[in-house]
Amino acid sequence: MIELIIDTSLDLGIIALAEKGRLIDSTIFPASFAASKLLLKSCHDLLAKNGLTPKNLTAIGAGVGPGSYTGIRLSASFAKGIALALNIPLVGVSTLRSLLPLEVSSQPILLVIDAKIGGVYAILAKDGAFLTQEALLSDSELLLLIGAHHPQIFTPTLKAVQARLPQMDVQQRYPSPQQMVSLFEKALSEKNYSLDGTLPLLYLRKTQAEIEKE
Repeated sequence: MIELIIDTSLDLGIIALAEKGRLIDSTIFPASFAASKLLLKSCHDLLAKNGLTPKNLTAIGAGVGPGSYTGIRLSASFAKGIALALNIPLVGVSTLRSLLPLEVSSQPILLVIDAKIGGVYAILAKDGAFLTQEALLSDSELLLLIGAHHPQIFTPTLKAVQARLPQMDVQQRYPSPQQMVSLFEKALSEKNYSLDGTLPLLYLRKTQAEIEKE
C-alpha cells in the first residue's frame, strides 16, 4: 500500500510518502504564489525518486488546516482530484495535530498557528494525546489556557506568535512527515475517509469576503 499525504496550509508545503503506514520519504517546498506548480512537480519528483507513479497510490491525504485559506484549498483540491481519478480513499489530516512532537511528553504541549487578525489556532496535548479540539482563540483566551496548563509552546509562525507572547518561550516547529503519516493511518484504520471526494476543512474562521458580506 503506497500512500501520499500533502499539506500546503503553511508557508512551507510538505509531502510525505508512506508504505503500509511507514514513512519512506518526504520533501518540502515553498508554498508561495507558485505553490500549485511546485506541488505538482514536488509530488512527481518524490514519486519518481522512489520508482513510483500516481497509479501506484492506494490512498491519499491532505492537510485540512487550520492555516492559509488558499493553501488549505490547494492541498484539498489536489488530493481530491487524484482520489477521484484513481478511485482511492481520501483522508483529511489536521495541520495543527501534525505539529505534535513524536516524543511523548508528560508536560502539556500547546500547538499554535497565528490566525492574523482572528487570533490564533490552537490545540492542547499531553502524554501523546490531544486534550482539546482545534479552536480559534483570542489573545486573552490563549493566555488563560497557558496560565492554566503551563505548556511547552510550538508554532510554525514563530515571529507572529512571539509578538503575542513576548515573555514566553516559544519554539518553532513545522508539521512532522512522520506525524502526518501516523494521523493518516489512524484515520484510515477508523475508516475516517471518503471515496466520493468529501473532505471537511478546518477553516475555523470566516474569510475576509464572508466578513465583508455581513
